[in-house]
Amino acid sequence: MPIIRVAELFAGVGGFRLGLEGCAEWQEEPSGPYRTVWANQWEPPGTPAKQFAWRCYEERFGAGSCVNENISVVMDEALAGEREIPDFDLLVGGFPCQDYSVARPLRQSGGIEGKKGVLWWDIERMLELKRPRWALFENVDRLLKSPGSQRGRDFAVILSCLARLGYSVEWRVVNAADYGMPQRRRRVFIWCDRDAGSWDLRERLTGGLMADAFPAECSDVATLSVPLDPYETSETFGMGLRTSPFLSAGAMQGGHVVSARTAPTYDGPRTVLGDVLVDDASILLHRRREAPGLGGRAGRQAHPARVSGRRAVRVLRGCHGVARPHGPAEPHHPHQRGRCRGQPHEARRARELGAHPAPGSRRAGPAADVPARLDGHRHDGPAARLLHGQRARGGVRAAYRRGVGEASLREAAPSGAWSGRSGVARVTP
Repeated sequence: MPIIRVAELFAGVGGFRLGLEGCAEWQEEPSGPYRTVWANQWEPPGTPAKQFAWRCYEERFGAGSCVNENISVVMDEALAGEREIPDFDLLVGGFPCQDYSVARPLRQSGGIEGKKGVLWWDIERMLELKRPRWALFENVDRLLKSPGSQRGRDFAVILSCLARLGYSVEWRVVNAADYGMPQRRRRVFIWCDRDAGSWDLRERLTGGLMADAFPAECSDVATLSVPLDPYETSETFGMGLRTSPFLSAGAMQGGHVVSARTAPTYDGPRTVLGDVLVDDASILLHRRREAPGLGGRAGRQAHPARVSGRRAVRVLRGCHGVARPHGPAEPHHPHQRGRCRGQPHEARRARELGAHPAPGSRRAGPAADVPARLDGHRHDGPAARLLHGQRARGGVRAAYRRGVGEASLREAAPSGAWSGRSGVARVTP
């Protein structure tokens, strides 16, 4: 079978590459005859401290395996003939959801101009320059609905660009937990084929590439069309709509679109959080390094999360609120911190655990889930107390900085409880 050459945009730490090429160290088999020939990863504003993902990529795949430059500058140079990008067959990338509105410059009566800094237009330029046969993109499922003023416009602009370049498209919203993964993560995957032949769009919903990879039942099938001019799409699509016409699965060819809702029918093996947790003894508990001149939020963000193990305290990086942790018998949500922050059901759960006062009370007693001797401002002092509706702050970070041992934290955070902004959650089998 011939080698399929891959180019990876917005490569991060190399997730697409690992999925396609496999990893012998982790006993992951390749998905096929894939070979990555070019990759790009760059974090604004371009300072060395921000390029941690690129450093991780090169550590894994070797020096020179990834271009660490602004992709917009790279594409400007490639289009001007000042830089050579090797030919490839498959373009992959997970790009951010941004504003995809289009302007038509006066100097180009038939051209389009995307908003500066929106990375989709670098993808579009790469497709137009290199004309690979296939492309596979990943994004948050919000892409199908945004913006609020023109529901579905952004995805319609993308479909319009792809149709203009001759690509036929399938997409599907996938929750990894529905297909046996130990993680709740909803993403939309977009598959593009430039030499697809004629498609029966309805048949693609149940018999296409996405249907084979992510089996599901389809319902509420609807048809629509998107203009082949991205500027017209940007100006007119979704006006007055309260919901997006793009549902969780669909196919497009030549501007004609079929979309449907899906219900997963996967019946294969499943993995849950408990299957991937490791024993306490195999985890190195990282302590915060005290670097001169590195304090405050920047200092906290610069150091790794401290994770002990199966029955130990899990300290999450950052200072956001932490939702109720998932049990080991269910999939985990990757963005545990910050979810449900300030929402009513979190407060109800906190009261059930004794961490919040009952409604109507002005001040709580000692917070049961916060280590003793730490007040609500990360200082040593009396037992932390909470005002009604607020959560504990700091605690565990201050405890680690002052050398409070892991055993003390375990006693302070009983099984199944968490301490809000302190950033500590407990996971028990």
